[in-house]
Amino acid sequence: MKTIPVSESPVRYLVLTAGAGLSLLTACQTSQTSTPLPGGTEFRCAAGELQGLVGQPETVLESMSFGPSVWLRVLHPDDAMTLDYQVNRTNIAIAENGIISDIHCS
Repeated sequence: MKTIPVSESPVRYLVLTAGAGLSLLTACQTSQTSTPLPGGTEFRCAAGELQGLVGQPETVLESMSFGPSVWLRVLHPDDAMTLDYQVNRTNIAIAENGIISDIHCS
């Protein structure tokens, strides 16, 4: 039986390829952890409790208080925004007519 040196073994290449692929997948993983605030409080998404605002004018937001734990982003048509997914961020989308069209987490 012929012995193949480890440096020429096909298994070595398989292990290296699998390891490299796993590293790439880990690097692309989206963080789903909460962002802590000073004092230990964490941001939370409030989309579920704000769904009643869909269909109302954007001006209703001016009189509302969301508290320090709600990470809020209001998006208007043609606004520049980051594409990162933040599970604990509340996004409020405003349509061109000034009406709240969508509320979701990201």
